Amino acid sequence: MHGSETWPVKKENVMALQRVEMRMVRLMCGVKLKDRLPSKELRERLGIDDITLVLQQNRLHWYGHVLRKDDDDWVKKCMEYEVVCVWVCYFTGLYLLQSIESMTVL
Repeated sequence: MHGSETWPVKKENVMALQRVEMRMVRLMCGVKLKDRLPSKELRERLGIDDITLVLQQNRLHWYGHVLRKDDDDWVKKCMEYEVVCVWVCYFTGLYLLQSIESMTVL
């Protein structure tokens, strides 16, 4: 899946991809949903992996590339980027800068 190594994947996205993948797998195998064959068996017939496994492998592959880059490369520098939150007080209009690491969840 081209570009999937950098996708911000949510659970809903993965579930949607799984549904679409299984529709295509069933179509390629000539099997209908009412035949009630397990997804794993159909994937084995075609010799393909589950979409979640493919996404995970692509992300790990990309991460390996990033780790092997030079320390001065901009992609590797992004790993050390510190996210700062800017809060504006509703009453006073004052700005508050806070690092993500120092934030606490209430």
